[in-house]
Amino acid sequence: MKAFIKHVIFIALVCIALMVLVEFALNNFDESQAQARMQYSVSGCKPGETGYGAPPKARAMGDGKLLMEHYLDYDCCADVRVEFSRLKQELNFTEANYGEECECSCTYFVEAEVSGLNPGEYDVNVFGVNNQTLLRETIPIK
Repeated sequence: MKAFIKHVIFIALVCIALMVLVEFALNNFDESQAQARMQYSVSGCKPGETGYGAPPKARAMGDGKLLMEHYLDYDCCADVRVEFSRLKQELNFTEANYGEECECSCTYFVEAEVSGLNPGEYDVNVFGVNNQTLLRETIPIK
């Protein structure tokens, strides 16, 4: 009889632990995060043009979209890419160089669009190729 009671108590504890884990997972899973997608483009090096160190700009585009644009002054032999991460209402763009470093410089036009965002306010952060913060802004998405 004691063994039976021990088994029942053990099974009850396992069930409670599973319920707690499922509840935690459901409360911390934001279904909309899986829907957000980022596409980007980076123009080729444009020697002679300059963005004059202008900061990036981000704006809502409607229909759950956000656009980030930046005229990036950087090395002319760079391979500039945009990395994107999201944590709930925080959108992070990081400009990264996967190419060489050299002595010449030029301007690249960086454009990134995130789609599939639910309406709400989003904290948008843009980090430069040297990990410096270029933009921190809260933008409402409709």
